[in-house]
Amino acid sequence: MCISRCIPSVVQGEGSAAEIVAALGYFNKRLPVDVILLVRGGGSLEDLWSFNEESVARAVAASTIPVISGVGP
Repeated sequence: MCISRCIPSVVQGEGSAAEIVAALGYFNKRLPVDVILLVRGGGSLEDLWSFNEESVARAVAASTIPVISGVGP
């Protein structure tokens, strides 16, 4: 049985890294899922910078649930 859960968050601009970290934390604490998909469409380097933030990298590394990250062209 496949059940999906979505946690919307801002993925670019001010505060976006914190929202991504919060969403990862929410999955790890409250939603029992097999895998987390951290994805978004493409954009400029500035648009994608949230995914380069140390806090996001640490949250992914600390996740007890496997994380698959993808960024579109």
